Amino acid sequence: MDETSEPKRLKNLQSFQVYLLRYALFNFPNVKRITYSTCSLNSEENEEVIDEVLVNVGNAYRLLPVRQWLKNDWTNFSSKKYNCGDLCLYSKPDDDFCNGFFVAVFERNFDVTLPKCKLKGGNEYSMNLIKTNLNMKKDDIAKTFAHQQEKCEKKKEKKKKEEKKVISMSDEQMKISADIFEFEVPDINSKIKAKSKKEIEKMDVCNDSFNFNHKTLNESKYIQKETLDV
Repeated sequence: MDETSEPKRLKNLQSFQVYLLRYALFNFPNVKRITYSTCSLNSEENEEVIDEVLVNVGNAYRLLPVRQWLKNDWTNFSSKKYNCGDLCLYSKPDDDFCNGFFVAVFERNFDVTLPKCKLKGGNEYSMNLIKTNLNMKKDDIAKTFAHQQEKCEKKKEKKKKEEKKVISMSDEQMKISADIFEFEVPDINSKIKAKSKKEIEKMDVCNDSFNFNHKTLNESKYIQKETLDV
């Protein structure tokens, strides 16, 4: 707006625009016409881009004279100090009462084979880029597959460890259960014996205690057997 521009930014834009135009011209061999247009009045993005790409395409394309299309009913064209001459069109706010822009039209010459171009955007460059990307994708797929396999193996190992843990816990519980019943029976027996010593004179209590002891012992063995079976 203030008619100033940053040289570094313009250089970056020019490089990117050359890449885009070169890609369009070299990678679509059956195209009849390609129009290059910018909303800029800077020659770095316009005539200089066209001149750089014209060197690459040789006679496979030619610039169409926009002046003839408009039957000379237009005011502003590209500068003759560049190789593209006045074949391209400019729109300037002061003269044309609209935003500034630039237009260049390329027409394909099918009598001439497209040359090989290894520069950025060119057909050889693009093919190499595609091959590189495909190889990268293959590597990514291989890495992903290996990662999934490793993940699966880890899951299997984890599951096995958990199963072993459960089995060992069951064994430990059974062992503890067996130990409990093994010591519980003598404990009850000793308590009853101690009780029967104190009341040795009371035969009826002694007999009851004996019966209780015998019954408890049988029940404990039965519970122990059931636990071990489980």
